[in-house]
Amino acid sequence: MAWLRSRNRFCPRGSPPPAQDYFSGRIDLNKALIPKPATTVLMRVRDNAMNLDGICAGDEILFDRTGTPHHGSVVVATMDGGDILIRRLRQTNGRTWLEASNPNVPPTEISDITDLQILGIVTRTLHRL
Repeated sequence: MAWLRSRNRFCPRGSPPPAQDYFSGRIDLNKALIPKPATTVLMRVRDNAMNLDGICAGDEILFDRTGTPHHGSVVVATMDGGDILIRRLRQTNGRTWLEASNPNVPPTEISDITDLQILGIVTRTLHRL
């Protein structure tokens, strides 16, 4: 592909000028990504249990500690005081599961005696390229 120099920037031939020509201000990532700063937590992901949902080892997630979990929410949780898990909450016919999107990680059914603590609802994934 041929490249042209336009206003001290390189862009593919035939493409419009760089977006800077249309940009009128600065981007505040805190405002754009964190609607509730007082209750939002940043956490690094350690495994690939949710990789088919785009949440991979090494990514950072933002989660809201005050969100209300519901069927289908991606949650940050602990079970019986164990490790912190990132899973999708499934509720069907009075039964509850935490499911990974990775087919190699089996779903975990939550029983009446399980101490499930939902720490928050995942709101964003930050993925490095």
